[in-house]
Amino acid sequence: MHPRQRIREAVVATLANRTAAGPRVVKMLSVPHRQSALPALAVYIKTDTIDDTDSTAPRELKRGISLVIQGMVDLSENVDDLLDDLALEVEARMGADDTLGGAVDDCVLSQTELEVLPDGERPVGMFNMEFNVTVYTSVGAEAVDPFRTGDTQYKLSGAGARDIIPIPE
Repeated sequence: MHPRQRIREAVVATLANRTAAGPRVVKMLSVPHRQSALPALAVYIKTDTIDDTDSTAPRELKRGISLVIQGMVDLSENVDDLLDDLALEVEARMGADDTLGGAVDDCVLSQTELEVLPDGERPVGMFNMEFNVTVYTSVGAEAVDPFRTGDTQYKLSGAGARDIIPIPE
């Protein structure tokens, strides 16, 4: 399973039936608000930046992932309060375990954007909460050649030597 998929599933498990959105937590780029009851949450990955400067073997990739949790509520006179209440529930659930049950190495809220979408069939209030997620992944074993023989050469004061060392399996 790809790390992004594992993260989305961990977030859905963390939030489903634990906020005012109830079971309406989906893994997609936007809440399908025209078809579902509100409030609702959508979970998606915005970016996945790879830092491969690690020179250890086997190589580990440090992924800097931008995770977004989008919340939607029906537009009403108290839309700000409804958005803040839902955001507070999400913050509490996400902050209770910054590894998402071991799915990531770290997860921290970095920003929240609020907006109102007054046009369309169904006017809504919406927030996008962005979390900075760090996860380390190994380069796939199939991409790494097995280390079977070491070849070492030395030169000391003009004399040379060479060792070939077989590595037992």
